[in-house]
Amino acid sequence: MSDKATAVSSYATAGTTAGLGFMSLSEWAIVIGIFATLATFGLNYWVQTRNLRMAEREHQARMAQLEKNKT
Repeated sequence: MSDKATAVSSYATAGTTAGLGFMSLSEWAIVIGIFATLATFGLNYWVQTRNLRMAEREHQARMAQLEKNKT
């Protein structure tokens, strides 16, 4: 490894460590908890919207079949 690459990796590691070390473990737990909550909300919204669309298509198909059988 060249000296320049070693210096860059050293500064990058030091910067990452300093950046992550500015918050305590409790603060990180709060941030991760908020992120997990938002991700769960988004996933549930997507799944429920998908299920609603599927139910609407199924309803339309059943109504079309009833109309077809009626005549």
